[in-house]
Amino acid sequence: MMGDMPARYDVIGLDADDTLWHSEDTFHQVEARFVELVSPYASIGVDVAAALRATERAQLPIAGYGVKAFTLSMVQAAITVSEGRVPALVIGQLLELGMDMLTETVRLLPDVPAVLEVLGGLQPQNAQGEYYLTDLVGIYRRRKLPVETVMVAHADEIRGINSRTELAEVSRIVRQNKNEELMAAGVTLVDPATTYIDPDVEIGPDTVIHPGVVIQGQTRIGDACEIQAHVRVVDSTIGARVAINSFCLIVGASVADGAAIGPFAHLRPESAVGEKAHVGNFVELKKTTLGAGSKANHHAYLGDATIGANVNIGAGTIVCNYDGQSKHRTSIEDDAFIGSDTQLIAPVTVGRGAYVGTGTTVRENVPPGALAVSAGKQRNLEGWVARKRGTGVKT
Repeated sequence: MMGDMPARYDVIGLDADDTLWHSEDTFHQVEARFVELVSPYASIGVDVAAALRATERAQLPIAGYGVKAFTLSMVQAAITVSEGRVPALVIGQLLELGMDMLTETVRLLPDVPAVLEVLGGLQPQNAQGEYYLTDLVGIYRRRKLPVETVMVAHADEIRGINSRTELAEVSRIVRQNKNEELMAAGVTLVDPATTYIDPDVEIGPDTVIHPGVVIQGQTRIGDACEIQAHVRVVDSTIGARVAINSFCLIVGASVADGAAIGPFAHLRPESAVGEKAHVGNFVELKKTTLGAGSKANHHAYLGDATIGANVNIGAGTIVCNYDGQSKHRTSIEDDAFIGSDTQLIAPVTVGRGAYVGTGTTVRENVPPGALAVSAGKQRNLEGWVARKRGTGVKT
């Protein structure tokens, strides 16, 4: 604490969970119960736990942290991943979990009361006017309280951070330790110095990570994947043998075994890419499930959509999910073929095995096995250009 603050306080506010008392274990237990309750109603391929974490992040500016915000996120995530199918009984159970967390008995960590009592005696008696935790050693000795010595394996573990430069240096050490741990476990980092991987990330053996990759949060990546340069993955689940090409952004999404992503693809929260599916360049998925073997290889926006297996999404396809007031769902069933430059005006369903012709605006449901077209017959107006230019000469 800095010396320009008052020397004595009536109330000190602390972020105390897991600092003064146990808390994190309860959140993990409730998250596991959330997955158990909601998974039966979630869309196929959706990572329910990842969806919850993505919802928490999205709610932070409004709801903040804590049990109440976590409970609100559970309810919101349950509705979203189930596309509204989650029953009221399950919502009630989620709310009950939140109430149990709020009323849980506080379990203090060892010696917390004694430490808090001693902290109250600290004074900023130094030229900087700052409070030093190291003064606790002298206070404990004067009160004849036990003081123990703890040996650390590396001096870096107790380095102080008093500037942005020191913060950057310690961050580099933490990244280096994580990178060395992964490489020892069989992960190939082509250039560890430019690879940024958070401590909680898990990556399977024989996966290759190229330069400039950033992997954050609770991301899980399977065996034998290849992640090309300048990819960012946040709080997502990536299966085995997945290829992620350069310049992709994947946040709060799941990608099943054998899928291929990018380059320049964007998977937004609560999106799921099925086994051996392809998401190509300049394709964006938002709250969308792309089924096994389906392909969206070029320039497409697929928002709030459930897409079945072995579906072809042509270049330039847009799911028009927003009517200016509300978002609506689109369903494309197995084996459908969506031609290039198609607009799907939600809510709409394209039936199993149906074809949608190039340049079609789909405003009504397409029955299974049908062909949908909306463009009129092409007309060629001979001499039109010359007449428009007033030359009278055909070009």
